[in-house]
Amino acid sequence: MSSTDDVPVPGPSRYVPVTRKRTLQLDDFEKDTLEALKAPKEKENRHLSFFKGILPSIEDFTELQTLTFQTKVLQLITEMRYGQSTPHSSFAFEEQLSHGYQKPEITKVRVRTVQ
Repeated sequence: MSSTDDVPVPGPSRYVPVTRKRTLQLDDFEKDTLEALKAPKEKENRHLSFFKGILPSIEDFTELQTLTFQTKVLQLITEMRYGQSTPHSSFAFEEQLSHGYQKPEITKVRVRTVQ
């Protein structure tokens, strides 16, 4: 007998490991995130992407700067679309805003009735 005949050779194991599936408990945030990832991707409007991109540059504007920016953007759109400038200059608009709203002076007049 050779020395290899005396050593038992292990055969296939009868033990089969059982993997248990855990049920995942997802919170609302995780569910929403998974739904968003599975949702079909919509191509974002390139104009909207542009304006979202400049938000960091205009976030710290004062109220006057914001209104001036909006006015000039609208003027530019009008000029490009219709080939003319708007009737009101932005300088006059800025002048009004910097001095606040001014009420027109009203002169009181007494009316006498003739009897």
